[in-house]
Amino acid sequence: MVIINVSEKLKTASGRTAASEFCHRMAHTRSAHDVSVKLIPFTAMLARAVFYNAISCGDVRLALNKLKTVITEWIAEIDTET
Repeated sequence: MVIINVSEKLKTASGRTAASEFCHRMAHTRSAHDVSVKLIPFTAMLARAVFYNAISCGDVRLALNKLKTVITEWIAEIDTET
């Protein structure tokens, strides 16, 4: 299990918490290899991911790349709004 701390400073849509918005973006962002990363909001600022024993190091790399893409795009949106 991995807990991800999502900054409350990141803007959210339609009253979602930062963690809920992050989970939504992870679920709805297409990646190069279309990897599916399942997250659930744990608290207002924490998201929870569970990794199973049948995944490879390559699977983890793909998940991390998707995570990096989502965060980079989210920050870019914020930068263009300010």
